[in-house]
Amino acid sequence: MKRALIILKIIIFVFCLTACQVSVDDIISKNSEKLTQTNPYLRKQAIAALGGTGDERVILLIAPMLNDQDVEVAAQADQELNELRDLGLPVNKKILAALDSFNEEQRDSITKYLITAHQHGVDLQQQLLAILPMVDFDINQLTNIIVYLHTRPDSSLYAHLLAGLVSENGGISAEALLLLDKNGYPPQAALIEEIVAQGATVSEAVGQLLVQFACRESYITQHGLEEQLQIYFREGDVIVTDNSKASQERCATGDDMWHKTPADLSWASRLAFLMTEDSTPQTVENLFADFINADRVNMAQMMARDMDSFRDSLDVHQVLVQTLADNSLISDWLETELRPADTIAVLATPIEEEDPAVINNTQGILALNSLNGELMDVYHWHLPSAFRPQKQEDIRYILSVSEEEEQVSLIDLSSREIIAEETFPLDNVKTLIDSLLVLIEGSE
Repeated sequence: MKRALIILKIIIFVFCLTACQVSVDDIISKNSEKLTQTNPYLRKQAIAALGGTGDERVILLIAPMLNDQDVEVAAQADQELNELRDLGLPVNKKILAALDSFNEEQRDSITKYLITAHQHGVDLQQQLLAILPMVDFDINQLTNIIVYLHTRPDSSLYAHLLAGLVSENGGISAEALLLLDKNGYPPQAALIEEIVAQGATVSEAVGQLLVQFACRESYITQHGLEEQLQIYFREGDVIVTDNSKASQERCATGDDMWHKTPADLSWASRLAFLMTEDSTPQTVENLFADFINADRVNMAQMMARDMDSFRDSLDVHQVLVQTLADNSLISDWLETELRPADTIAVLATPIEEEDPAVINNTQGILALNSLNGELMDVYHWHLPSAFRPQKQEDIRYILSVSEEEEQVSLIDLSSREIIAEETFPLDNVKTLIDSLLVLIEGSE
């Protein structure tokens, strides 16, 4: 008997829940239709009924009514949304995430509502950061909110966006930072210097953003009110004054240059590629110099990886090879690591006992000028990574190049023998290197 009573209570409880849900669904369905009534009183009643459900689904139904032409209807929408927020519903987050679903006039009213909420203690910055990773629409629709939050005296938005660059949401963080730049809020030179001081170990997302800022010349001038989008309150209204035309033109010019560079290049290689442009801004050249001076090894390694990836893209490959070969800091590093003089000295030393364990595990080729024994940087960087030594212990072969005679000799250090001696036209180093690799494979 007791068990039957419990079962009956459960059935009644489930029935009540179902009936209640049907009732809420019915209210939402009927009143959402009334939102388009010509009579403002009926629209106001519908908004009140929707808000009274306390259901999360009504948030996006009520939000566009903030733009209603009738002041009392718009005020009712404001009141209901505030009460839904007080109930603990994610009103701001839900509206922010769906901002692209409203028309322009509705977005303006909703933006004003959100900024007003922030003025009354709602942490709009935290909610913006929460939804940014989920944004799959044009971030420019969030311009006024992002600029407003950035310009608050207590704002930490910029710092949070910078921190987000190294996460899986780095792309959207970069977009927000670029949006601020375009609207007259570029990064400060001191901030850029602080990031550059980390050297070439900065994340790929940070590096790419720095290069794009450099293309835009974002941190060489101070921007005043005459070049900024301004958002502030006047007698309770949100006022937007856009004076950012100069910044937008500056950014558009820089972005044109940025987008002309090949896709999928690392930020270091993108800098190198930009250096070949006639109109390269001084900020790009300075950024490249700063990173080479601070971290030549990592810079060289990044460009070398791209050089291998773009080996069949002759223009890109040639730019990277020439950049690496022409840079004195990288040449000095190679000379120190490869020690050509020590390698040459091996040839004059009698073979006492071979060490196959060492010799057979290396295949690096050291390219030297046959006249003076100096490193041939262009030849070195044209070598594929598997044959390009990074330190003296990697060297197995010497490639002796006589540019006057257009002759190359390939010497195997393990046997001290010339395994190939050919005459090549030296105007195409890549073709020459490819031919030599065939000879090496044939000799092993």
